[in-house]
Amino acid sequence: MATFDEIDPSSYRKDVCDLLIAIEDEVNTQALTVAGIDYWPMLRSIIGHNFEQKILGRNNEVQTELESKLTSLTRLNRGSDPARSAAPASKKKYDLGIAPMGSPQALAPPHGEYARHDPLEELDGYRHLLFSRANRIVDNAGVLKHRDFGRFLSQRSRSDDGAAGSGKVAFIEYENPLSGYHKGANSYVLREEEGFREVIAWQYGPRLRRHGSEVYSYLAELVSKAFQVPKAIFPEVAIWVRYLSNVLGKMELAYRHLKDERDLIVYTTLCLDHVHGTQGLVAACKKLAIPTVEIMHGVGGRHCWPYTHWRQSKSRQYNTLPEYLATWDLTTYTTVLEQKNTGLNGFAPIYLGNQMENYGASETAAEIESVTVKAFDKMRQDYRKIVVFAGQHGKGMIPAVALDAMLKAPKDWLWLIRPHPEVMESADIWAVQLLKSGITNFETTFANGTDINLLVKFSDAVVTYFSTVVLLSKLHGKAAVVLGELGQDVFHDYIEKGEMHLAYTAEDIISKVEQHEPGMQSETRDVYEPGRMFKHIENSIWGPKVN
Repeated sequence: MATFDEIDPSSYRKDVCDLLIAIEDEVNTQALTVAGIDYWPMLRSIIGHNFEQKILGRNNEVQTELESKLTSLTRLNRGSDPARSAAPASKKKYDLGIAPMGSPQALAPPHGEYARHDPLEELDGYRHLLFSRANRIVDNAGVLKHRDFGRFLSQRSRSDDGAAGSGKVAFIEYENPLSGYHKGANSYVLREEEGFREVIAWQYGPRLRRHGSEVYSYLAELVSKAFQVPKAIFPEVAIWVRYLSNVLGKMELAYRHLKDERDLIVYTTLCLDHVHGTQGLVAACKKLAIPTVEIMHGVGGRHCWPYTHWRQSKSRQYNTLPEYLATWDLTTYTTVLEQKNTGLNGFAPIYLGNQMENYGASETAAEIESVTVKAFDKMRQDYRKIVVFAGQHGKGMIPAVALDAMLKAPKDWLWLIRPHPEVMESADIWAVQLLKSGITNFETTFANGTDINLLVKFSDAVVTYFSTVVLLSKLHGKAAVVLGELGQDVFHDYIEKGEMHLAYTAEDIISKVEQHEPGMQSETRDVYEPGRMFKHIENSIWGPKVN
């Protein structure tokens, strides 16, 4: 593997995988156990995340400085909103004369529909328990964030013909005496008695501290020297012990509540999270032989290191790692399946299709679409092509190749600029970046206040590094253009099938958009809708039910 200083940021995901593979090949990670917890999955996640951030931070110093300056500029002028008013000739046109549909946060997928249409109260009993720590929705109350994905899935958990298995869907969540966040009527709550944490600390504390100072410290030193990586990618011993204590406490609590339950499937997202107790829940389920399914919240790719390139034997799976991985995209599915079949991966994959296709269905869908059509009709009076640029979470500013394409593309193209939903405030910063680059044929307000399905449906193309949004362009027969090594890594299978275009230069981007024929891509829905999804997962785990 490349040394830290030699790593190319364009292939950083592969380099993270290479490091994790090298560690697992040299260290018996299946022996990393304390107090009945296999902690390598959690430690692997922390190492991978911190190493990735070190790579991106080292290679983005100039970009970070620019972003900082632009952020300061927009904050100083927040009242006048210079990011949009700096192009007065275009301001009226960009306003579009449309009544706003709400804040970007409310309209981010699933654009707040769960708050207005919540059929959870109609469900009875529990079979599918959803514990979801993170999602596409932006939620200022971070402690509530884990509820959103489960709420979205369970909205439409019954199809007209009752194809949702037993139709029993609920949240599962932890509660302690000090937590004050709202509990829904259909929450399966793992309640924590007063003094529970003190008991856990007394029972496991000495063992965890001893293990941390001896085994964990030695491992951190060994890995940092052997692979020439910063030791800072390992948490300090005291912090690590706190993480382990939390996982053990959550495991004990979940075990007490679930030990008498039958016929359950427990779902997680971001299963390697070490803060909210996900791994403790998984460990309890493993002890009770309850199937656990990790549902991805977007696309992954060939080197999506949290889910790919695990080195473990088929005979023993880590007790903190879910058995199944439900994927949104084909590339992740085929990668995980190939590695599982050769004994190199920890998950059995289940293909769900792009769940983003299910966002947005509601009683108001027709009304919203009508307003959106009028907006696009107005834009089409001045522009021949309308292109969505979908930002990538964690990638900072708009990449140079995309900026170059916007400068070189015909001026009768309009660029709809949409950051990732978790960083929508970047729209102001990006607007300044575009204007400073001499680009004025762009729009941000409408782009970030419109349902993403409709935005793609009525545009001509989507350009992105590797955002899940690009799968919607495939659905609607629009040009899907992904950028560079990262785009190729994530959407390899789609590129091979000719369903997506790969671009390395501005000229590539422009030609792919110009030459694309509307409808040349498959417009077939390739997704399990939520109601049928649960049944599909049941069948994948237990096989079709025989009457």
